[in-house]
Amino acid sequence: MNGQDVDMTSEPQQVTVGDIDAEFLPHIHDIVKTIEKDPQDAATKNSTSLEASEKVKELNKRLEKAREEVKRLPGVDLTKEEQAAQLGAFRKQLKLKQELLARFRKLGDTAAFLQLGQDQ
Repeated sequence: MNGQDVDMTSEPQQVTVGDIDAEFLPHIHDIVKTIEKDPQDAATKNSTSLEASEKVKELNKRLEKAREEVKRLPGVDLTKEEQAAQLGAFRKQLKLKQELLARFRKLGDTAAFLQLGQDQ
């Protein structure tokens, strides 16, 4: 091709929970308000019905997008047991790192640490 080939086999970019737009209630409320109008004349009733239909379609698009983003969350493909094992490993790593930090803090400030290196 033209040297700008895109690798279509790469995995989609992972997302975080904060990246997912899960604000559906305002859209549902807007749909309900549109339906509640219930105009008397047929022309207005048709336009209100079309407006509500478009809003429902937009809500469905947002829901589908959220579903796709949830599928890309890290760890979703793991079983409960695998997630528990990962959590245990992370907790063990955290404990070891906290112990290392405590050891370094016992050494004192940087000057005392450097003095130790020179004495040996």
